[in-house]
Amino acid sequence: MFHCFKRLLALLIVALVTIVLAFNFCNHQWRQNAHQKWLDTKAQEFEKRKDHIKKVCVQVPLLKDFKVPLNGSQGIIGDKDIGFIYCPIAKAGSTTMKDYIMQVANISTKDIFELHRRIHSVFRVDKLNITSIEGMNESELPKIAFVRHPFKRLVSAFTNKVLMTNDKGFQSLRNIVRGDFNKFVRHVINQFKCHERDRKCVINNHWMPQYFSCDFCHVSYDFIGTVGTFNDDLDYIMAKTGIFQSISTKEGRLNNSTKMERVDYMSQLDQETKNVLRDLYKIDFDLFGYD
Repeated sequence: MFHCFKRLLALLIVALVTIVLAFNFCNHQWRQNAHQKWLDTKAQEFEKRKDHIKKVCVQVPLLKDFKVPLNGSQGIIGDKDIGFIYCPIAKAGSTTMKDYIMQVANISTKDIFELHRRIHSVFRVDKLNITSIEGMNESELPKIAFVRHPFKRLVSAFTNKVLMTNDKGFQSLRNIVRGDFNKFVRHVINQFKCHERDRKCVINNHWMPQYFSCDFCHVSYDFIGTVGTFNDDLDYIMAKTGIFQSISTKEGRLNNSTKMERVDYMSQLDQETKNVLRDLYKIDFDLFGYD
């Protein structure tokens, strides 16, 4: 009787181990299949984005000869050891991306202002011996950019640079608009009008059109992500390139204006003003497929 019990117990243990192993195997296969499905879906998203941009570049005559210098509004940055080329667009996740890059490089900065200053010194693209658009395209390093809905980007500029910032460079603007979104938008529109009359008039890079910062029509970007899908897009870029693997994309110096941006500031504008803004950012809307 005792021997029968021992044999039965042994059989039960073997069966239990077999079930556990089978479960783990099936779970592993399911995870692999789910991950591959996610990779395939993200690849289609990125390709669709790039194909759309190519079509618009052909359709819009202005973009044919519009070329952005490599030192652009913020300047393209890159590094051979980390393995990237990145074109920053202000208010489109650029601070977070720069913070990730500095983390990977193990370079600490005391605040956001030092972050922006140092990164463009340490990771200048000319250190890669890239001095032209052709050189950019010939580089085997993955070329990355992130874009954002033009109106959400404008609201982000307002909340961050007018309502929250201690940046002395925006003190005069804060004095002018006094926390009023309508006044801020009028200031933005006036900058655009001045720029149309005289190219010496500068549109601030935090609300200038995004195609002013990165040459999407002449540079073959491998990855064009969006702020709306930032973490998911960055996870995909990490999976395909291996960069940023040493950090968590859920951490970093994220912008604190997120909660304020939930306020529907655009509803404070009349329809005529919205139409003017839509015309000013028309190429961004068309280029990146935003409604």
